[in-house]
Amino acid sequence: MPLWAWAIIHSVAGFRLIWFGRYKIFEKVITVLIGIMFLAVVSKEVKPEFRKME
Repeated sequence: MPLWAWAIIHSVAGFRLIWFGRYKIFEKVITVLIGIMFLAVVSKEVKPEFRKME
């Protein structure tokens, strides 16, 4: 599936969550995604440091 189709699907899903008053669910999903992004960035930076120690 092309990128533009995924963008439309996710935009519509986000709009529906907010439109039907389920902002709390949307907020929790965004919080989880930000946490995953944080862990990915931190693990990417920490991993090379451990290789230098060995």
